[in-house]
Amino acid sequence: MRLAFILLIITLSGCINTRVGDFTVLSTKNVDTSNYIVVGRFESEIKNDVKSAVDDCLEKGGGNILINAVVEYRERFFSGYVVIGDVCIRKKAFPLD
Repeated sequence: MRLAFILLIITLSGCINTRVGDFTVLSTKNVDTSNYIVVGRFESEIKNDVKSAVDDCLEKGGGNILINAVVEYRERFFSGYVVIGDVCIRKKAFPLD
């Protein structure tokens, strides 16, 4: 029983999240920030670098920019960066007429 408890503590001690930053607007693309609407909140897969994590999040939402974005470094079974944020797309992509 003690051995199982010790192994559990050792396993859980390796699960660490580190917040890298909070961003009002985050993008790896050159974009004009006016006339955008929020598509939804998305989370990237764990990636080796921040740029790949941002790109993954943007591709999941089909948008160009992220607002209210959080970048975290996670250490679990796989280590890497995760980006969570509101993906936005241009308004004129959705005709409202």
